[in-house]
Amino acid sequence: MSDDPVGEIAQMPPNSYYLVMTHNHQLDFDLAKAIIKRGDSAYFGMIGSLTKRKKFDFRLAQRGFSQDEINTMTCPIGIGAVTGKHPAEIAVSVAGELISHYQGNPIEQKRPAHSRQKLDQAG
Repeated sequence: MSDDPVGEIAQMPPNSYYLVMTHNHQLDFDLAKAIIKRGDSAYFGMIGSLTKRKKFDFRLAQRGFSQDEINTMTCPIGIGAVTGKHPAEIAVSVAGELISHYQGNPIEQKRPAHSRQKLDQAG
């Protein structure tokens, strides 16, 4: 646990894996900005819903992040086929996604295609 998790982003080595899983949306957003600004993450995932993702995409775009930069964030996290909401189910789903990514498999796109197209057209 850190008193300054956003400040610690600058100290992380290149190609780090980031999982953002707080209960504070502003802290999540500040962490997202710091991680995306670095531009060198191996994986950046954030717990949340598609609604949260849409809001974050919009806010990041407003602050000048490109669509390619924004797309480095995986949200929601976890394997899409695992739909349970219990903490253990979420943990296993996220662990599975991280293992799959580490093994070189692409992360599944979880946003509906029409949302991606709108974002691509807006950006």
